[in-house]
Amino acid sequence: MYSLLIVEDAPDFQMMIQRVLSGPNFRLRCVGTAEAAIEELDRETFDLVLLDIVLPDGDGYRVCTRMQSEERNRNTPVFFLTGKTNVDEKIKAFSLGADDYIVKPFDPLELKARIEAKLAKKKIKDSNEDIFRKGKLKIDLGFQKAFQIAEDGKENDLRLTPAEFKLLHYLIRNEGKLCSRSQLLSAIWGQEVHVLDHNVYTHICALRRKLADLAEYIESVPRLGYRFVVR
Repeated sequence: MYSLLIVEDAPDFQMMIQRVLSGPNFRLRCVGTAEAAIEELDRETFDLVLLDIVLPDGDGYRVCTRMQSEERNRNTPVFFLTGKTNVDEKIKAFSLGADDYIVKPFDPLELKARIEAKLAKKKIKDSNEDIFRKGKLKIDLGFQKAFQIAEDGKENDLRLTPAEFKLLHYLIRNEGKLCSRSQLLSAIWGQEVHVLDHNVYTHICALRRKLADLAEYIESVPRLGYRFVVR
């Protein structure tokens, strides 16, 4: 599931975006001001931000600039949604770090297609980087460590065992997909090693205990397996 922040003050466009992105793949948060957007970004990490330029208390450029100045939000894709069509505005948006510039009125299905394409590329890029974030988790592949990001930005080492780290990383790389116990056994311990199915359950339980408040990221599907989902 992808978490999206929609910063749009026009109710008709808000409703249009929510309608086309409704479904199990997206979790949407809508706000109508720059200040409310900044508050949401301080509180939570999003997979993508849809950002209107003209807002009641300023403009979307201020929000984008703020995001670029913060490590936690610097790599979050930003799509500007605006009625401004002149080239100078587009140049300014991209110079501030925008990933796309969509002029109103726009086709809702085209917007959805652009969002899905960007998120698919981001997912591949994140899984290949040595250090990346998922929700309130930070994964460091080089040091084989996982950290929980606190509200104040502090990183708390979860102190995972090698097997727990491999298990978490495999689930993240297959985010949203159901991973059977046999798949996990093969991926973590290899086909040549004799490990019982029960060991997967034992390691999942240990991993969830260390994840604490983030344990809900690992979803159990009775008799089938597990999947990683950031809610």
